[in-house]
Amino acid sequence: MRVALGLDFGSLSCRGVLARCDSGEIVAEAVSPYAHGVLPGPNGAVRQQPEDFLRSLAEVTRSLAEQAGEAEIAAVGLDTTASTVVPIQSNGRPLCAVMDDPETLAIMWKDHRAVAEAQALTIALEKSRPELLRRLGGSVGAESLVPKVMRLRRAAPDVWAAAYAFLEVGDWLTSYLTGRSTMSLATLTCKDLYDGGYPADDFFKAIDPCLTRLTRKLMPWKSVTRGYPGQCAGSLCPEAVTALGLPKGIPVTFAQMDGYAGLMGVGVSEPGELVMAAGTSTGFFVLTDRDVIPRGVCAAGKNSMLPGFTGIAAGQAASGDQLAWFVANAVPEAYTAEARQRGMDIHALLCERARAIPSAAPRLLALDWLNGNKSPLNQPDLSGLLLGLTLNTRPEEIYRALLEASAFGARRIVDTLSEQGVPIRRVLVCGGMSQKSPLLMQLYADVLRRPIEVSACLQTTALGSAMAAAAAAEPDGYRRFGEIIRRMKPDTLTVYQPDERQKDLYKSLYREYCALTEYFAQDNAVMRRLRKGETDVRL
Repeated sequence: MRVALGLDFGSLSCRGVLARCDSGEIVAEAVSPYAHGVLPGPNGAVRQQPEDFLRSLAEVTRSLAEQAGEAEIAAVGLDTTASTVVPIQSNGRPLCAVMDDPETLAIMWKDHRAVAEAQALTIALEKSRPELLRRLGGSVGAESLVPKVMRLRRAAPDVWAAAYAFLEVGDWLTSYLTGRSTMSLATLTCKDLYDGGYPADDFFKAIDPCLTRLTRKLMPWKSVTRGYPGQCAGSLCPEAVTALGLPKGIPVTFAQMDGYAGLMGVGVSEPGELVMAAGTSTGFFVLTDRDVIPRGVCAAGKNSMLPGFTGIAAGQAASGDQLAWFVANAVPEAYTAEARQRGMDIHALLCERARAIPSAAPRLLALDWLNGNKSPLNQPDLSGLLLGLTLNTRPEEIYRALLEASAFGARRIVDTLSEQGVPIRRVLVCGGMSQKSPLLMQLYADVLRRPIEVSACLQTTALGSAMAAAAAAEPDGYRRFGEIIRRMKPDTLTVYQPDERQKDLYKSLYREYCALTEYFAQDNAVMRRLRKGETDVRL
C-alpha cells in the first residue's frame, strides 16, 4: 500500500494524515499543538515561535511513521498559513535563536500592523504595475509578506539588518525538509508581489529610501528551486530523515497555502465549486477558466490551486476568532458553570441557546470586522460593531449575532464574485467550524439561500496536501492533478438546506448589514479614527 503524507500547519497546531494514493482513504492521523501557541504583543502584534513548527513537524511525522506499518510513504506535502513570515539567518535557522528581540519571532498571518506599508504599495503599484495590482484584487493586503517586511525595516532596523532573509513559513519548512532553497509559486504569485521576479529595488526605494536591499532580503540566493504544489521540490535531506524518522529519498512537493489545500481536500477539481474553509478565519476559494479577476478578492493566480485554472481567493479575517474573543471576555460564569455541569463545551451551550431564540424576537446586528475586513473591502483598519443592545440582551443573542455576521459577510463575498462573472453553482464548507457549529452551517444556508455541503472529513486541508504529495510522487502527476483529486476525494457530505421560514428575516437583516457596511467603510471614518489610538495618533 502506497500512502501520501500530508501536513497542515494551522494557526494553533500541526495536523498530519497518511492517505492512500489509490483512494484517498485516511489510514493514520496525528496532531501536535504548538508549544507556545499564539503570542500577542502590543499595538496589534501577533507572533509565533518558529521552533514550534519544527517541533510539531517532528512529533507528527514520527507518529505517522510509526502508524504506517508496512505501508510505503510515497511523498510528503505540506500547507501553512500565509503570510506567516520567518526572519532567518544565512544557515536557514530562525533569527530568534541568536537574537533576543520579539520582532525576530515569526510574524503571524493575522498580524495587521503593516497597514501603512500596504497602502503605500497599493499606490505605487497603481502607477507602475497595475496588472500586478489587479491580480491582488486591487489592493495589497496588510497580512502579506512584503508590507510586513517593510514595516520591520521601519520599526525594528536592527532586526532588519541582522536578518539574512524573510521567508514564508511554508517555504522555510520545505527548504528545511529538502536541504535546498525552495519557494512555492502559489504563494509567491498570490501573496508576495512576485511576477516572474520581485519589483526592482528602485520601486521600493521610491516608497522609502531606506529600502535599498529589500529584494535581497526576499530572495538572497543565487539558486532557488521554484514550483507549484503537486510538483517535486526535492527529496528529504539527511537532517530531515534523522529528525523526522522517515525513510530517505522521499519526494517533497512545494508548500501550499492552507485554504488552497482545503479546496483540493474537499475534492474540487473544476470551476464553479466554491469552498469555504471556516476556522479561526474563513477563506473562500474557487477555480475559474474565464479571463476575469474580480475586485475585492485577496488574490487570483494562474495554476495557484490547480494547473490550467486561475485560482481565486477571498477571505474573512475573523470567524471562529470572534466567537473565541466573546467567550473569553463576555460570557458570565453562570454559563460556564452550566456547561461544566452538563459536560458541554461552552460554544455548544451558547449555540443551543442561540438556536432557541424565536425569529420574532428583537434582533441584534453585528459587523464581522473584529480583525478588519479582508474581502471585499480589504480594509484591515475597520473594527467590529454590535447594534441593538438593551439592558435585556442575553449572551446567546450576542453570540447568534456574531454567527449571523459571519454568514452575512460570506454572502457579501459570494455576491461580489457572482456579480463580476465568477459563476458559483455549489458551495462546500470544510474546516473546524464546519464540524463544531451546525448552527453556523444552517445560517450559511439560510443567508446565502443555497444548499451548503459540508465534508465529513475532519482533515480536509491535510488531505489536500497529501493529494499534492501524491501528484509529486507519480510520473506526470502534476499534469494529472485533477484526476488524482477525483480519485482521492472524500465522498460523504452533509447537506444543509435553506429554511424557507427564515427567508424574509434574513433578507431584511442582510439589507441592513449592507447598509452598515457602506456607512462605516465609506461614509464615516469613525472606526479608523478610533483604531488609530493604538498607534498613538489622537482623535
